[in-house]
Amino acid sequence: MTSKPQASGVTSNIMPLAFPRGKEKFCELCKREAYLQCTQCQVTFYCDAKHQQADWVGIHERICHLLVPIRSQKDIPDQAARRENQLRKTKLIEICRLVAQSKLSEGKHEEALPAAHCLLYTSIDVHGPNTIQLIPAYLLLAEANMGKR
Repeated sequence: MTSKPQASGVTSNIMPLAFPRGKEKFCELCKREAYLQCTQCQVTFYCDAKHQQADWVGIHERICHLLVPIRSQKDIPDQAARRENQLRKTKLIEICRLVAQSKLSEGKHEEALPAAHCLLYTSIDVHGPNTIQLIPAYLLLAEANMGKR
């Protein structure tokens, strides 16, 4: 397993035998097939080093530690544990919103994109795909994309 150090984050090549059969991994930013994974949280994946670096600078450095309990506990039978996981996701939503807004106010539209993406995906997970709570995420994502031009 080779490590590829980035400016601040480290990724390693995905070892297919380490994951359940038929379970594909997708890039955090573009949703293409992933070949790299974050060596710190080991639950975030990337198609290439460029996307890993963009995510690290944009949001991942701040939320890496939060992702392990959220993403490793999919089917939680215990009601108290489910509630705790929802609280973590709500905290993640708030962090992503604040980071995306901060990056946009600094004029760093490209860096705001990963935070806006994470905000949208986590909001959909918490609130569902057709709710009014998604509007702030869509607005931040739109503003980040418009500023890239």
